[in-house]
Amino acid sequence: CGVMIFYQTKKEGIHEDEGFTLSSAVNPVNGLMYAYEGTDEKTMDPPIWKSREYVTDYFTLSKDNYLNLTSVYLNQAKDNHPPIFYMLVHFSTMLFGGRFSIYSVFVVNISAFILSCFVIKKILKAIDDEAITDFAQCSAGNLKIQIGKENTNGLEDCSIVTIPYYIDDNEYGTIILVGPTRMNYRGVVPLLEYVAKSMPKLYNR
Repeated sequence: CGVMIFYQTKKEGIHEDEGFTLSSAVNPVNGLMYAYEGTDEKTMDPPIWKSREYVTDYFTLSKDNYLNLTSVYLNQAKDNHPPIFYMLVHFSTMLFGGRFSIYSVFVVNISAFILSCFVIKKILKAIDDEAITDFAQCSAGNLKIQIGKENTNGLEDCSIVTIPYYIDDNEYGTIILVGPTRMNYRGVVPLLEYVAKSMPKLYNR
């Protein structure tokens, strides 16, 4: 965290994608801000950049737009992040009084990073306690999914998907996937089944 904060304090300006995220979270009309005057920089020689005042105003959350989450949801349709991410940036900007800040998105990202560290720590502790190993042994034979509180190994907030693989009578094991309870099971299960069936070929290469 210290390294992330250090480099954030040295940051000058914002990345294009970060600007899109911020404007989508605070601008009630359109989350897509063009960097040049007009909409097609190719027709300008030379291109004319938007003024500093214009950009600052575009990235400012006005008080009458506080909690206008409908516009946030509509703006995010132009991107691939979930609406909750933009809403969190919206709330983060409110913490800065609606003013444009290079820390608005950073606050959300570093909070998610810290939370992820706690989740990873819990997973590693479960591995150290051999809870995952015990789970793999109990699920030998078929693909098994345990969601949330079905787990009694300290991973009640996660889902665990396991599937055995076989190389031969002496070489076999279990593939274990630990993820959120709302993971895409329809995509995960076929993928794990494919990997398990492919293990003999991968092993013999």
